[in-house]
Amino acid sequence: MKYIIPILFILLTIQIKGNSFQTEKKRVNLSKPSEYILADDTIQLNCLLTLIDSLKEKDYDKSIQLCKQAIELAQKTEQKEKEVDAIIYKAIVKTGQGNYTEAKDALKIALNYSKVIQYSNGIIKSLNEYGNLNYYQSNYDLATDYYFQAIKIAEKNKNYSSTLKLHNNIAIIFSILEKDAEALEHFHKALDISKINKDTINIISTWVNLARFYNIKEDYDTSIFYLRNAIRIYKIKNDTRGLSASLNNLGVALLKTNKPGMAEAAFLEGLQIAEKNNYIPGIISSLISTGRFFYGINQPEKSVPYFEKGIKICLQTNDKESLQQLYNSLFRAYYDMGDYKTALENKRISLEYKDSVFNEQMEKYIASLQTKYETEKKEEQIKYLQLKTKTQKKIWFLSVGGFLVIMASLSYLFYSRQLHFKQKNLLLEREKKMQELDLAKTQAESNYKQSENLRLQEEMKAAEEINLLKQEKLNEIINHKDRELATNTLHINNKNEILAEIKITIEKSIKSTKKESSETLKKLVKDIEENIDIDNEWNKFKLHFEKVHQDFFKRLSEIAPDITQHELRMCAYFRIGMDTKEVAKILSLSASAIEKRRYRLRKKLNMNPEDNLYEFLCSI
Repeated sequence: MKYIIPILFILLTIQIKGNSFQTEKKRVNLSKPSEYILADDTIQLNCLLTLIDSLKEKDYDKSIQLCKQAIELAQKTEQKEKEVDAIIYKAIVKTGQGNYTEAKDALKIALNYSKVIQYSNGIIKSLNEYGNLNYYQSNYDLATDYYFQAIKIAEKNKNYSSTLKLHNNIAIIFSILEKDAEALEHFHKALDISKINKDTINIISTWVNLARFYNIKEDYDTSIFYLRNAIRIYKIKNDTRGLSASLNNLGVALLKTNKPGMAEAAFLEGLQIAEKNNYIPGIISSLISTGRFFYGINQPEKSVPYFEKGIKICLQTNDKESLQQLYNSLFRAYYDMGDYKTALENKRISLEYKDSVFNEQMEKYIASLQTKYETEKKEEQIKYLQLKTKTQKKIWFLSVGGFLVIMASLSYLFYSRQLHFKQKNLLLEREKKMQELDLAKTQAESNYKQSENLRLQEEMKAAEEINLLKQEKLNEIINHKDRELATNTLHINNKNEILAEIKITIEKSIKSTKKESSETLKKLVKDIEENIDIDNEWNKFKLHFEKVHQDFFKRLSEIAPDITQHELRMCAYFRIGMDTKEVAKILSLSASAIEKRRYRLRKKLNMNPEDNLYEFLCSI
């Protein structure tokens, strides 16, 4: 059923244009798009080509099947130009599959056939696809040569649509090669052609390419200018995919120019449009950008839902590169939030996907080398067969006539020897190629080991950082508890001092009052004495202190077996940061008395004169 809409669109277009095929009475079986029961072979062929164009980047297997049908039908109806178009579509699909050898073979057939039938558009398309094929293989110089060949023919035939596309392709390659002046020249040529011909679609496409170019060059204001122009037209055209992608790119550029409010609005609008239209690549891209935006403005808790939502979608589509980015972003977010365990787990998963992506890329690279080797091998075999055929023909002609028998024999020996050397050279070349492949494989294995070592180092580093942060947090908690103990102790001591003063005042009053009042005052004195329970307060303090500093008193007793309970108590007060005056006040002693006890304590603990008592107690 997914092919019904394209077929209906084609039929409607034919009807509106008043095509002569409209008079035919046969109908299309829409439930079986692969079996076209159409009014005419020409309509059927047009439908096939249109379907291939819509499916060539989505369903490779179905597209190849449709290409085969289109080629056979074009040959049957002797529509040579349509046959060339079908062959070029086959090459495009094979390129998309990464089957560059078969793609090259198809393009060679299409180009030669186009020249024979003088089909200029077929020549342009073939050269353009040759350029695309080399672009995908990173052969940029060769790709540019093909684009320039195509553009000369396109300009000569006033094919403006192909001309501007080729200018864009050339500009993109010059951008990659960092030839900025040449890239801008071709971008603006494409833009000028589009404006002259009022081609809105290609105007927008060129604006987007220019925005990307200036974004790479960190000229964000110019990039924003072109993106806003493109967004305005995308909204008019209701192009949701282009609009979503451009809003996402606009958000990135706005953030670079320190406009977080506008950037947030752009990201969220792009996400909303992508979700509304169920545009999966746009949804994933917008979720990553929006999450990174919130993380970038120090709001990691807001970024987490976007990253997690992106992971759910990518797991369904098996988008490993996006999963690696999302898990790594989650690692950073949870790390900043203080959830180190979750952060470490996300980092581990991110590194696993990174390794998986790397392995797949290396497999593709090795496969590309193998394909290149097989292509060169095939070309050498063709040359060898051609040479062999030529030699055999010469021998056959030279064998005619008695006088020429000897000459033919000598020629045969000469060419046979040449052939032997060529075969030997071919074998040497083949061995050289195999050595290169072995070297590439060894390099790939070495890179994988290096990647694994880096992953383990990153895991260890992350674990060390987490342990360090935990230790710092624990020290902060202990210092906070020490301050609380010191504050409570001083508060209790002040309370006891006030009660003691009240007790003395009341005792003086007892002596000078009546008996009845005296009894009441005595009862009050008794209550005060019950509240002034220094030992009980010390026991409460000791209980709380040992919760924070476990086995402190035990370790002190092991260092100095003859240490007294009073000295242990004094050590506890010094450990929580109290000074001599504060300790003297709590123990109801003078500061000089505390200094003397402190001196005796240092001797019992075998401390050196330069040692700091507080640091020594903290180390226990």
